[in-house]
Amino acid sequence: RVARFALVHFPPIAAVRPFMSRRDLAGLGDSNVIEEGRSRRRSSVSAAPPDSKSDSGQSDSDNEPSLTSARGPKKGRASGAANGAEASASKSGRTPARASGATKEGTSRRKSGAQLDGDAEVDEFDLKPRRLEQCFGENPLLLSISIDSFLERYSADGAAAVLELATSLMNASGLPDASLTIADADVDDEEEVLEALITNNTCERLVDEAQERMIFVEPYPLADKKTGKRHLKDLTALWRQLIDKTQHEVLFDGVLFPWVIEWMCAMSQSRHRGVRHTGTEAGMALMVRMTELAVELATQATAKQRQASKPGKKGG
Repeated sequence: RVARFALVHFPPIAAVRPFMSRRDLAGLGDSNVIEEGRSRRRSSVSAAPPDSKSDSGQSDSDNEPSLTSARGPKKGRASGAANGAEASASKSGRTPARASGATKEGTSRRKSGAQLDGDAEVDEFDLKPRRLEQCFGENPLLLSISIDSFLERYSADGAAAVLELATSLMNASGLPDASLTIADADVDDEEEVLEALITNNTCERLVDEAQERMIFVEPYPLADKKTGKRHLKDLTALWRQLIDKTQHEVLFDGVLFPWVIEWMCAMSQSRHRGVRHTGTEAGMALMVRMTELAVELATQATAKQRQASKPGKKGG
């Protein structure tokens, strides 16, 4: 079969070399076929123009990697896209978006502003005591610090501290300039000073003075629609904390709370609605916490009595 293939396809070679083996003829035929294919490819390459495109339809320059594509879009295209975005934004009435750095800066400013509004943690050592009514609407820690400072002043001068607490109640009622001091009494004894000043007449005198000078808050703090609930919450917290801090000693001294309750009763009978309302709410908060404390103490006393009445364990 190989000889027949050689005679059919390569008659000149078969005639010249008739004595070649089948293997030689097969190898000779293969080499000629390979050489013929190489010559055809060379001729096709030389015949093609140098700037012609490849079979895929792209030129050689398109096949080469582009430096501009690796580095990013050209400036002209980027600026044109940005100008187009700003133009479309101006037509639609919207402000074009800024750079990411400006956005981050604005976000950080908003966060810092939110922290300054009350989200930031407050250090206890940065707070200074104030008058009790000035702590309303502020950090709860400030009220606790101010109560501790008030109790220190009470230990130094009981009568002056009681009058200070009565003044705070009047200021919290909407009379910011109302004031009670020992100098308002003509006596020097502590008990006599309190008896002379903690009266219904004194309460009405403070109200009349505020109305004459037109120095009062309208609406009064508890009636304010925006801050009334917070004011009531802080007023209640004042008396609850004051009782909790004095339940082991001052609560039972017979000076501070009896006179404060007397002043609340005078306020609850005032003609001024704000004074009357504030005195009533303060008295209710005071009595509620004192009732709760009485129940707690009674429960503890009962538990101790039961424990004491149990017989001791017998030795084995």
